[in-house]
Parts: sequence; C-alpha cells; structure tokens
Amino acid sequence: MNHVKISSILYPTDFSESSGAALPHAKFLAEQLGVPLHVVYVQEGDHSQANYQVLLHRLQRYLEEHEVDPKTNSATVRYGSAADEILEAAREAYAGLIVMGTHGRSGLTSVFLGSVTQQVMKNAPCPVYVVRTEMRETKHKAADRRAVHL
Repeated sequence: MNHVKISSILYPTDFSESSGAALPHAKFLAEQLGVPLHVVYVQEGDHSQANYQVLLHRLQRYLEEHEVDPKTNSATVRYGSAADEILEAAREAYAGLIVMGTHGRSGLTSVFLGSVTQQVMKNAPCPVYVVRTEMRETKHKAADRRAVHL
C-alpha cells in the first residue's frame, strides 16, 4: 500500500468568512500531521512597499487571533492573480495539500465553486481540500438592504 506523505499545508486566505471557515480545518490537519502551515494572502492591486507592510501586519494579526504559531508556520503576501499565486506558493512550499474555503450559493449556481477555487483545483500540484460555507443572509442584513433602497 502506498502512503502519501504531506510535508506542509498551504492555506490561502482573503480574510473573508468563507476562507476563514477553512482555517480550523487547515490548523487541525497541520497539527495532526505535524507539518507546517503556510498561509498566503494574494493582493491583486497596489504593489507598493507600504501596502505590503500593511497587508503583512494584517495577516500576522489575523493568524495571532486564530492562534496560528508564527514559530512553526509561515505567512506570506503575494501580488498577482489569486489562483496563479496560490498555485505558485503551493509549488514553492512543496505543499502536499491545499486547504481553502469557497462560498456556497443557492439555486443553479450551487454546482459551481468560486472561480479561484476552480482554477486551483484544476491546476494544483497536490490535493485540494475545499471547505464550503453557506452564504446565508441574516434578517438584519436583509432589513439594512431594504432600508438603503427605500
């Protein structure tokens, strides 16, 4: 029987609720396998050094809030196309697994994942574990939206 050896896990985040839902899965798997978690945030716009420092600080705070140990795990900010940069980060980290979140949709679109997730799954150099979150609208959000349109 062949065994798969996972030497690291890549967790891409955009700080959204859906990507956040995947973090506990990524942490659990990394802890159980005893491997580092590589966290990546991809910025498509401003590539300035000041913006990089702001984003890196935000990413580090995000990981502190979610108790991801910076001594055994890494955090990186990259620039470019989200899917392309996630795939490149996976290759560079020799990731054996990518753990990422995606939005749940209602109706016909429920059969489709987000475009970034689809691209990553199609081209990943390793398995991709996708955590799907339902996008549910709370009564407060619906009421706020109606109030804005009145």
